[in-house]
Amino acid sequence: TIFGSGYSDSAAALRILVWAIPVSLLRDVPVMALLARGQENRILRLTALAAALSIVLNLLLIPPFGLIGAAVATALTETARMLVAVVAVRPYGITLTSINRFWKTAVAAAVMAALLILISPRSMWIAIAIGAGGYLATLGLLGGISLRRGALPSLTV
Repeated sequence: TIFGSGYSDSAAALRILVWAIPVSLLRDVPVMALLARGQENRILRLTALAAALSIVLNLLLIPPFGLIGAAVATALTETARMLVAVVAVRPYGITLTSINRFWKTAVAAAVMAALLILISPRSMWIAIAIGAGGYLATLGLLGGISLRRGALPSLTV
């Protein structure tokens, strides 16, 4: 949409790569916990394992699947890094936040996706407005946004 039709083949890879974002964010929590505990050596080993996995997956998936294979390799590597990091912090009694905490944002995201699928706006800017409006409205209705007089809105998710 932004760069023109020459980039349209990349849309399928982006659909896969976008899933690496939340996984990477979840991974960063246990990695920072390890860092706070002075476990830089453990983080180095986790990173080295992930790099080795990435190389293997790229060698296996890129030749037959091209850009899609690279995207899948990245998403799988990030998922493996997250899982290994979560396991690495368990001995310290550190766990990820319960998935129950995210139900409001998950419902708001589902409403946003449903709106975009149902309306299918032709303009990217209209799609952004509809998606953001639907997400914020749903989050507000579910109590995920707190509004107080004289204060900025705050998230309560």
